[in-house]
Amino acid sequence: MFLRIHVADAKFDRLLVVGTCGARYLQDRLVFGQPKQSSAPRDQIIEVKVRDDVPTCFGETSEITGAEQVCASRAKTPEVVKKFTDTWQAYMDEVIEPYKTSDLLESRPTKGNIEGGLTAIEEKAFGNLETIGNNTRYIDVLTPAEQPSKGPGLYCMDTSSAAAECVTLQAAGFVVHLFPTGQGNIIGNPIEPVIELAGNPRTVRTMSKHLDLDVSGLLRREMNLDEAGDQCHP
Repeated sequence: MFLRIHVADAKFDRLLVVGTCGARYLQDRLVFGQPKQSSAPRDQIIEVKVRDDVPTCFGETSEITGAEQVCASRAKTPEVVKKFTDTWQAYMDEVIEPYKTSDLLESRPTKGNIEGGLTAIEEKAFGNLETIGNNTRYIDVLTPAEQPSKGPGLYCMDTSSAAAECVTLQAAGFVVHLFPTGQGNIIGNPIEPVIELAGNPRTVRTMSKHLDLDVSGLLRREMNLDEAGDQCHP
């Protein structure tokens, strides 16, 4: 049996946009996680398009570990703060504490992160958090695969940090997935288009057939952050 898919035009405000980072490298952090910028390619979508009433989402609960207090402060209301802290604490109680060893070395950051130049769990966590921009506050915390129900705005979803699982869970309610990657990642989803972005020149050179947007020109000073961000949206 074959599924017949009908393609139709839709306005940008019909999209529900989600973002995940994968196989983060130092170059990836420089491009997609700018400490005091709000216009790195993915977070420009969130900062600019949320104001235009587009629902967006971030997740990867484990990847926020190390920056959880700052993440909690980005919630819009005290009720959402509690919802996030309860979600994060449940992850710690159910996943980390029962199975922890002496440290998280080679787990957080991963071996690939370390090879790419990241040195600490906090560095990785803040890189993840920075990609939602600096000003937008999230309006709700979703359980895994829960569809957003509070209208336009930024959402936080409790998801795995593993690429395939995270993309699949967020496909439950979002229809475009922005996936910046440093080391390179080939994950996609049959029901949620995944747009792969890379700022690492080596990844662009060796994995170009898996990438949709090359913003490595940022590191070569061939474009600025605004110009790179403009390539992500009309």
